[in-house]
Amino acid sequence: MSRLSYKEIQTIQENTTRKLIKYINDFIKKDNSLDSIEFYYPDFDDEKTMIAFNVWVSIDYRTNSGKTFIEHMLEEKPHGLTHLEKEILRERNKSHVSLFEIGHIRGEFIHVLDILTGKKHKIWEPALANVLKKSDLIFGRIGRIIEYEGFIGNISFLPPSAKERFLEEIFVDYNRLRFKYSELSMEEYLKQYSVNLYRIYTECIYEVIETNEDISSILYDELDEFENFLNLHLSRIKVKKHISNLINLFEYYLMDEEMTLYDLNQITMEELINALIKDGFITSPSELGSYINTLKKYLGFLKRKYPIYKDSYEEILEISQNIFIYLNKIQHMEKPFNINKNISYRIASILNEQALDFIVDFEKFTLYIINESVEVTKKRKHIKRNSLLELNGIMENEETIDSKAPNQVDFPMLNFFYIFALDNELIKLDGDYLIATKKASQYLWLSDEDKYTLFLQYIWNDKFMHHIDPLKEEGNMEVLRENLASLLISLKENTNHSYLTLLPRDWGKSNFLLEYYNYLEMIGLLRYNYFPEMGVEITSLGKVVFKFLSGDEEDNYGKVISLLEYKESR
Repeated sequence: MSRLSYKEIQTIQENTTRKLIKYINDFIKKDNSLDSIEFYYPDFDDEKTMIAFNVWVSIDYRTNSGKTFIEHMLEEKPHGLTHLEKEILRERNKSHVSLFEIGHIRGEFIHVLDILTGKKHKIWEPALANVLKKSDLIFGRIGRIIEYEGFIGNISFLPPSAKERFLEEIFVDYNRLRFKYSELSMEEYLKQYSVNLYRIYTECIYEVIETNEDISSILYDELDEFENFLNLHLSRIKVKKHISNLINLFEYYLMDEEMTLYDLNQITMEELINALIKDGFITSPSELGSYINTLKKYLGFLKRKYPIYKDSYEEILEISQNIFIYLNKIQHMEKPFNINKNISYRIASILNEQALDFIVDFEKFTLYIINESVEVTKKRKHIKRNSLLELNGIMENEETIDSKAPNQVDFPMLNFFYIFALDNELIKLDGDYLIATKKASQYLWLSDEDKYTLFLQYIWNDKFMHHIDPLKEEGNMEVLRENLASLLISLKENTNHSYLTLLPRDWGKSNFLLEYYNYLEMIGLLRYNYFPEMGVEITSLGKVVFKFLSGDEEDNYGKVISLLEYKESR
């Protein structure tokens, strides 16, 4: 027999699972014993909890006759199964839940260590090879699937901070059982008492969440005292900036290590600043100066109360005096994003509600893909319908869809997010999946004004305009941008204007303009009105943005930004 492809193996496995679930459903209609089963799993996602339960009950649960459902099915319904389906079920029946640590990843193959048994596995998981990384801890099960080993059912991550606690609880439980069953091996324990592992895993996850909540609570207690101190000496805007910087440092660098701001004396300041630059957390001289200044203020505040912070304070002072060394490092670091700071500076305090909601929605879109790779369609490589509906449901600006079978293009904002994220390399296609890149996380650490500026730069460039009107020549686009900026800044802000005002006949681009205006409205530069008469108005934010883009700005410090220069600066 010729070797099966991964897709063919998955198809056979899915068909086998459907038959098994149907058999179990038919079985429990006659036997209600499952109603009283206790099962443990973090209840953050009903679908994932149900999948985990289905995997456990189909493989590990034993009926009153002492058999698993797989054993029942192989005995009672073998005629309804192919040879390969029987093989899959037999191998699945041998599997047990455990804690696995990801080792080397070679192409589509992942080397995995079963921490509890010490066994090593080489699994074939093309869809996960680009998602998992070395040292990830996976709570799940591995089994042989026809020709190769692979994960069975969904996988669950265990935070590194919970590893020691998880293993301790497992071995305590295992050794307690060995007092009664002295011959019990670890593999037998994992198979026969798997529900105990699910309980311990669930408890560990909840403990991590509670710990993070406790750490966050401590953080705000620490910040509260410092903020009161700053309020006596600085303006409200400066106080807000220092507090924001400290929260960012905590979330980016300290939280994963279960440290608080009071633990800064345990960190070398040089190591901290270098890490922030290397990771792309700090990307500009102004950001570097801002964070160093905040650390000086905070460590100076702590030093007055607690002498143990004296060394850390002197370290950050020395870094401040030798800041040119770190500025040089920033200049030689490849920046993840090319952001026009002139725009970012001007819009920082005037982003309207629509603009902020738009930013929040894109953050949700990005986090959704960071959290789990998203399956795409075979031909167009667009996001599949189930994910689109789920994404749309969590958006601040949820879109109303009339189509009974909507596709990605029926969700204009999600389609825009998809195009923007791909073009800016926040996500990438990996076979039949969309996965997040390192730049996705770096984007989330940007300020709101920088995030918004990236979108402004994007919708104003040739590539996006070509997406709307692929037949337009580049030379005409420059003229169009100039005309468009002039037209929009001529409008009186927050005043309703007829659509005809925005569709000059001599431009001959009505269809293009109508679609383009939809994007301007989407990001808060324009606002549509439907009462008392249909029209459109430019927002205060839109007025500032288009004045800047055209160079027609009173407060531009004598500098005119040409549209061509701006287009090339993205």
